[in-house]
Amino acid sequence: MNLFKKRGGIIIACVIVVAVLGTGVLLAMNTNKPLDKAPRHESQMDAEGNPLNYLEQLPETNKLVLYRNIFNYYLLDPAVKIFQWMYPGVEVEVRDFVDSIREYYDVIQTEISSGKGPDLLVMSDTSDFPDIYKVMDADVFCDLNDFIGGDPGFSLEDYNKAVMDSGVYKGKRYVAPINHYRNILLTSEETLAAAGMVAESFSTFAGYAGEIRQFLERNGSTKLVYNQQQQYFYMLFPWCGINYIDYETKTVNIEGEDFKKVMDAYRDIYAQDWEPSDITNITHFMYLIPDTLRSDKILFGGENSGFYSTLKNFMAYYGALDAYGYTPAYFPFPSANGKKITKAGIMAAVLNSSPNKLNAYRFLKILLSEQIQSADAADMPLLYFPVLNDAIAIKAKKQIELYSEFDIEYEGKVISIPDEIVWDYVDMITDVDSCQILVPGPLAQIFTNHMLPYFKGEDTYENCLNKSRNYLELYLSE
Repeated sequence: MNLFKKRGGIIIACVIVVAVLGTGVLLAMNTNKPLDKAPRHESQMDAEGNPLNYLEQLPETNKLVLYRNIFNYYLLDPAVKIFQWMYPGVEVEVRDFVDSIREYYDVIQTEISSGKGPDLLVMSDTSDFPDIYKVMDADVFCDLNDFIGGDPGFSLEDYNKAVMDSGVYKGKRYVAPINHYRNILLTSEETLAAAGMVAESFSTFAGYAGEIRQFLERNGSTKLVYNQQQQYFYMLFPWCGINYIDYETKTVNIEGEDFKKVMDAYRDIYAQDWEPSDITNITHFMYLIPDTLRSDKILFGGENSGFYSTLKNFMAYYGALDAYGYTPAYFPFPSANGKKITKAGIMAAVLNSSPNKLNAYRFLKILLSEQIQSADAADMPLLYFPVLNDAIAIKAKKQIELYSEFDIEYEGKVISIPDEIVWDYVDMITDVDSCQILVPGPLAQIFTNHMLPYFKGEDTYENCLNKSRNYLELYLSE
């Protein structure tokens, strides 16, 4: 059990308080008509005869409707308190689905298709829809650029550009990412040495694939590659960097060598992934990754293969390994195309059908404000990393101060982490040039179904590739 002790022996409990407001955001509005046909009301004027911008034309209403679930409540709850403090005359109706995520998905997909739903949709990993691009094609969401253009207090330059631009589709900013995460592989130099590897081997996808192949040839099923298996293509997508579908041109891009490299890499771990060994993983929540690495049963404790990235978790994992004499090694999952890949986490969109778009915009401003983006909610494993550029530095300083002020113990040993490691990690997670908002979902299942004979050695790569391509082309045409 790990304890947070005030230096001097006083045990404390950390209470997280989220302060009030800030600035920030995006959003937009429109009618139920397609955005390029929606009236823009340029002729409306203010009292002095000046034309009103899009934001200024939004009507004041006294209501805001939000849907709360197990994935978004840790951001929604503090933001609702701030909103109620700022706008006491607005009724905030929060429909709660925390205990039934399946009901939430059913309601969202049914209501939105009929022009209903919340004013601001706070999505998790786009699992709210089987394919978010098809939803954007239907102009269900507002173009957030309309709001940005009318809000002199908001600047996209304050946010991680690669992450924020992942919500742009066909020239319209339909989605605003609230946070993001990278797949950081964590291991130790001792683990790699025992496996006959060095960290430099994993700087490229080819190096990664080759080392994993040799590792499995040497160890078979006696060791796991990751501390949590049975993830199929989520292990590689979107981290491999391949955009296998171009939604704007409605084309399938799976012909190149990069795609084959990814398929071959997964073929190597397929048997292990779907025929789990008898290794029992250590399941201590906080220290799952260092515990399994210390057990000498796995090669990597990738953050995306267990609990999603948080700065607090990384510092704890690193410190726990170091406390027991290991030399931690960490690096991003290498992409096949050389890009630095991240994935949007929680995202928000204003519905075109919303009657309360101005309040939805105001709420999104709070979600993107410094008060929420830098809030010390690090005990929540799904917090990911903020999109506000200044917020991650604020969070890093808070965590460094926490480690300097309190004794943080792991199995009786006080753990620590050098400041330069923290800042190196911060640079690693913020230095990205490509962000994806679509988790493969059913598309990954398409690959699994049609490439399965190739993984099993029952059919050729070309035959399986053709089946996958034909299915994807049909999928795109629907």
